[in-house]
Amino acid sequence: MNTKTQLNNVTLQTLHQGDSGLAVEILQRLLIFQVSSGITSNRLKVDGNFGEMTASFVKNFQKSRNLSQDAIVGAKTWQALSELADGQGL
Repeated sequence: MNTKTQLNNVTLQTLHQGDSGLAVEILQRLLIFQVSSGITSNRLKVDGNFGEMTASFVKNFQKSRNLSQDAIVGAKTWQALSELADGQGL
């Protein structure tokens, strides 16, 4: 399935562990942004690879937003990330 979601006029695909590219970099930057809210830490690096560390951070974020903790970044997870970013003026 190649589901896509809008995030501030950018179309983002559903992401899974093993994916790579610009959408993963955007995801990682949004997750790192959560450092200030205590959801994640600064151990995550923006490298564009959806590995175990990114998956762990996604699950923690999903848990904090009462979403299914499956490490799959689909429409609901992108929406939650977008809402937090919009709330902070990103």
